[in-house]
Amino acid sequence: MALPDGAGPGDRPGTITARDTDGRTHTLRVRLRVGGPRLSALTVEHVAVHGDRIAYELVNRGTTVLVPRLAVHADGVFGPVLDRAPRTLPVRLPPAAGSA
Repeated sequence: MALPDGAGPGDRPGTITARDTDGRTHTLRVRLRVGGPRLSALTVEHVAVHGDRIAYELVNRGTTVLVPRLAVHADGVFGPVLDRAPRTLPVRLPPAAGSA
């Protein structure tokens, strides 16, 4: 396998596809790690409250795959109105990826 010139450090997804003698293709997913400094950087963007629902987008701005944990706390005029304990989200975010 060869990486493009200038590939930055971090985790990268890829595939290997092979064709057998009958013409059928078989694809194997691979994950590569390019050497260099590792950075975990998660941002929460486009936050909006719609009645009893909170919408947001998580964006991985780092160089490694992230499995985010989310906790929500909101204060109102008279004190806390929402306090949810941290929980692991059922998503794996590769570098430069987002999840709504």
